[in-house]
Amino acid sequence: MKTDGRQVCEVKVEGSWRLVTLDEVLTRYRMDRKRCPMCHGLVVVYGAYTPSARPILAHYRKHAGCSLNRETYSGTPSPHPKALT
Repeated sequence: MKTDGRQVCEVKVEGSWRLVTLDEVLTRYRMDRKRCPMCHGLVVVYGAYTPSARPILAHYRKHAGCSLNRETYSGTPSPHPKALT
């Protein structure tokens, strides 16, 4: 999911989920739980180690119901089987 052209994920901060950019995740929320904004599955953010590289969002466990992963998406959106609440 993108907001203003930037990729985002949700981070659990003080008991509630907050939508943040991947750049913010790498600078402010590295150690917090992160979930996919589409299916609510657990995700990891891989950092940008060079100025030209961009952070990457990846599911910890892929599933066919999330449109963010084009390789495994079935075409029918569904919540992650192990969705974070």
